[in-house]
Amino acid sequence: MLVQTMVFRNYVQKKGKELLSDPTMMKGWQDVFNTKDKEVVEAELRSTAGAEFSWKKDDSLRIINKGKAIEPHPVTGDKIWFNHCQVFHWSMFASEFYRIYKRLGIFKYYLLSWVYWLLKHIFFTFRGPMGVGFHTCFGDGSEIPESYLEHIRDVMWKNMVFNRWQLGDVLLIDNYWISHGRQPYDGKRLIVVSWSKPFVRPSFQKSGGH
Repeated sequence: MLVQTMVFRNYVQKKGKELLSDPTMMKGWQDVFNTKDKEVVEAELRSTAGAEFSWKKDDSLRIINKGKAIEPHPVTGDKIWFNHCQVFHWSMFASEFYRIYKRLGIFKYYLLSWVYWLLKHIFFTFRGPMGVGFHTCFGDGSEIPESYLEHIRDVMWKNMVFNRWQLGDVLLIDNYWISHGRQPYDGKRLIVVSWSKPFVRPSFQKSGGH
């Protein structure tokens, strides 16, 4: 059972199209925080995220968050699987593209699953877990077996509901009970997203994070 998970993310120093040369990294921290001022970023992290962070020599940013895998629902008190361990793990892209291929039968997603599997293994081998764009592990820093993550993904896909959007639709979800995401689609669409007042996770309240 996952008691506590640790998530770390590496945001690059934005350098235009050079980002495309490294598919393992996340986008620039300037885009994430909407500023080029490091002091503004640090102030936000200290006041709202409560996360461990560090700047690397190339001015990229590393953020580490720890949280419990299971949290009580803020209203009912029920124990809820509430974390992103299967999303931010380095194996996510290859695994999800393969599931998309199995659902849609579109061969390019099968190819993408193998491309990302190969790239991630190469970068993970040479850079280690802290050198890729994002990764998750147990709270003590040990690796989560991929078999655990595949089981979690299997359960989520078996219970997944696909909402086919129609003009004028309004969808309201309890993001504690229900995870959200999207699948590949054709054509253009515009979906406006709004969040209610954020609720601070109980395990983060003790550590000062959000």
